[in-house]
Amino acid sequence: PYKDIVMGIHFRSALLPVLLNPQRYLCEAVNKHLKILRKRKMIGVQMRLGGTKANYNEKVFLGPHCITRFVERVEHYIKIRNWDRKDVYVFVSTDSSYALKEIKKQLNRNGTDIVYSVKDWRIGHSAIGKSMRYGEKQRDSFMNRAILDLLILKESDYLIYSHGSSYGQMAYELQQSYRYPVHAYKFL
Repeated sequence: PYKDIVMGIHFRSALLPVLLNPQRYLCEAVNKHLKILRKRKMIGVQMRLGGTKANYNEKVFLGPHCITRFVERVEHYIKIRNWDRKDVYVFVSTDSSYALKEIKKQLNRNGTDIVYSVKDWRIGHSAIGKSMRYGEKQRDSFMNRAILDLLILKESDYLIYSHGSSYGQMAYELQQSYRYPVHAYKFL
């Protein structure tokens, strides 16, 4: 028999594709980026720094020292798969413009730009309680960015996400939902 936690994961994985059904403009943005990203193998990186280096200053999740660790994981995976760097995109979703800049600096080298991130909307905290001071337009931008990143992360060939991040866990569960016999496509 399955443990409760395993059943919960299976249940969420079956329901997430049904519940996470964004509006057309977001679907079009996701598909626009996936059209580019699918031309290569894709490594998804969800980096939740928190702290003062995040665009929204809150408790520290990983902090800036973790950037090197994410880069090492990406480099290791490229190496063990024997992939040519020019055939890889590293899609980065993060709560920090600083982290994005640093990971680009470390991974984009020798004239090969492999880091990909979206610029359609701004990086920010998507929780209303944490973004009230910005106003509705800015909160919508943060939310759109979060949904866009999430729906791209789930399409990764390999996904690296932050331990303890519910957002990263959701990306993983969405990615894993393809394996389950319950499909939401008829509903969507």
